[in-house]
Amino acid sequence: MAKVNGGRKAKLPPRTVTLFEQCYAATVERLAFVAFIRLAEIGVHFDLLALADAAADAEKVAAGGTDHAYAMAVRGVWEFGAALYERIGDDAGRQRCKKGALGQILAQRDKAHSPAAAGHMVLEALQAMRGIDGLESQEVELEAELRRLQKAALKDMAPYKIEFDFSDGHRFTEELYANLPFSKAMIQFAFLSDSRSREELRAEALQSLKDFPLSGMFAGVHLDHEGKPIARSAGAGLGDDPPETWFLQKIEQAEHLRRIELNGAYIDKARVLINATRLISAHHFHPIVAQCPFIPPSHGVLMAHGFARYFQGDFMSALHILVPQLEPCLRHILKLNGLDPAKRFDDGTEEDMHLGNLLNFMREPLDQIMDPATVYEIERLFDARPGLRLRHHIAHGQIGAGGCFSHDAGYACWFIYRLCVLFVAEVWDEKIAPALEAEFA
Repeated sequence: MAKVNGGRKAKLPPRTVTLFEQCYAATVERLAFVAFIRLAEIGVHFDLLALADAAADAEKVAAGGTDHAYAMAVRGVWEFGAALYERIGDDAGRQRCKKGALGQILAQRDKAHSPAAAGHMVLEALQAMRGIDGLESQEVELEAELRRLQKAALKDMAPYKIEFDFSDGHRFTEELYANLPFSKAMIQFAFLSDSRSREELRAEALQSLKDFPLSGMFAGVHLDHEGKPIARSAGAGLGDDPPETWFLQKIEQAEHLRRIELNGAYIDKARVLINATRLISAHHFHPIVAQCPFIPPSHGVLMAHGFARYFQGDFMSALHILVPQLEPCLRHILKLNGLDPAKRFDDGTEEDMHLGNLLNFMREPLDQIMDPATVYEIERLFDARPGLRLRHHIAHGQIGAGGCFSHDAGYACWFIYRLCVLFVAEVWDEKIAPALEAEFA
């Protein structure tokens, strides 16, 4: 072990230096993986070890591990060595250590007890391959293996069933809509529910952590229909407030159940009742979209057709028409309030902000124009990850035909209708109701 003169070492008592050298030498000799990393970190920090010597020792310790050694501990030493070699600019050493770490990841894969665990290790291996030269063919093989394992993992997942009884909600909705004029029914439809505030939802999430602390402590991985991980949420941990991804995951769990109940018991029942007594078509929504400042004039016909398809039960068309219109509507209402929802680039070009940027950079004015609870629900329904991310999934064709008929999709269509009605509620009786009733005079 080479020594480093001067620096922090000079301030340490000789007895301390001697004790460190003895302990460090023992960890190298006995291949004490975890203890070696800790002592090497101390040695480098206090100038008791040269970086190059610590890196060489790390490579020696990691290479001495047998097939029976704990793979994660050996991997940690390899990764520690790679980091040290990177600090001294030795790329060859860094690559050797990264390959050693990759080997331990693949060893963990071979010992995995399930396709999900094996798939996780293959994904880790693919991540570890970044920055290692000459592994292109192995990377292709691992990518194919990853897809196979992800699909196999889906078969191992056990579904669970939650029974919902919508009968009381159906009776309530039937009584509410029994004798309502068409114009009253259409505005009542928009107010079947309200958006819940961020504070209320977070308080409920924290209460669930108090009630079920163990389940809230674990991190989560969110998969798509093919088993690919599309989002990760952190665990709650101990003591400090949970991270934002934990809140989003817990809130989405609760709100998903609420949307099922609202859509199944009230919203969809009301839609069926309205459509059953009147032959709904796009022109019935023209008075609404024409008066609504939320909707750009150039998009009014699109919105009217989207609402008509929704009321008619054509959810595939409704979802794919209405969801993409949310962004231009948000940009339009910001422009009406004197704001410029555009991004400018260094080369002098510009582009309209997409939904994520609107929610990030225009959040305060949107909260003032609408209200914070409504804007927070827009974020959770259409953009947040983990969450539904309907805007992303619609834009990239990731929702199949069956998904268009889910309660979440139905609720999203209703929510966009509600947004538009909120902007014309004050003039409804004066400007919109007469035009709607005239259709059935």
